[in-house]
Amino acid sequence: MTVGQELKKRRQAQHLSLREVELQTKIRGKFLTGLEAGDYEGLANDIYSRGFVQHYANFLGLDGAQMAARYSAERGGLAAAATSAPQLERPPRIVVTARLATIAIVLIIILGVLGYLIVQFSALAAPPNVTITNPDANQTIIGSAITVTGHVTPGSDVTIDDVPVISDAGGNFSSQVSLQNGLNTIHVTAKSKLGKVNTVGRTVLAKVPITGDAAVTVPAATIPGIAVAVKAKRTLAIVVSVDGKQTRELLLGGTSQLFQGNSDINITTSDAGATSLTVTNSVAAGKVIPSLGADGETRSNQDFTPTTVIP
Repeated sequence: MTVGQELKKRRQAQHLSLREVELQTKIRGKFLTGLEAGDYEGLANDIYSRGFVQHYANFLGLDGAQMAARYSAERGGLAAAATSAPQLERPPRIVVTARLATIAIVLIIILGVLGYLIVQFSALAAPPNVTITNPDANQTIIGSAITVTGHVTPGSDVTIDDVPVISDAGGNFSSQVSLQNGLNTIHVTAKSKLGKVNTVGRTVLAKVPITGDAAVTVPAATIPGIAVAVKAKRTLAIVVSVDGKQTRELLLGGTSQLFQGNSDINITTSDAGATSLTVTNSVAAGKVIPSLGADGETRSNQDFTPTTVIP
């Protein structure tokens, strides 16, 4: 009876499976199967194999040293490389070549660009953000004007109550808004390049002081230059250019302001119906223009010179 046959018989007598032996002895099942079958072709003939046989025999309660000696005799002695250490299986190493590194860098760049494009498209496809930092919600003020400030998604078109407002590269904006006495609702709208719109509102209670006519009058006689008194029936914004020098004013309802120049006065008003003028120049004195147009109408570039004839 061979060593393998005797070991197998002993194992079966103890009702042990090869799997149980493998788990308890840590000897690979492939070795145990080949040993018991006498299939030595697939087993190394070295000192380590002999040690496995000795350990297996001892586990089954046999004389391990004697069984190892019999196994060696059956194999015809140890091979020349009996004392060499067994070769461990190692996973193949990945060699990083210049070509592989280049491919990896290109893939990283492509993935980065794709990620950037996805983020940018998502930002464009969504409505722009709108944040109003001033005024606060439901704020009450004394006066007829307030500065509206805030932030929108950069690149968006901004309007305040349908009037275009310029925002900087970071999306910040600031603009003065006229108020009527009482409750005012201010709407800030941002529109993206893809036409997505977002609107945020603020409600402001304005308490506009009641004022009488300001004591502003034009010269009573003709003058070499030009003088224009602008009176506001209600709060409005005007842009006035005097001899090429431009100024912006916010007139409260019931007040007026005098402008005098040598060669030219040009007036733009946000509410033509609420704007009245009194003009004195070289051809007329104290000529009154009751209004420049319809209520709420924007009238631009109303020009007056020393020789302008007022009907």
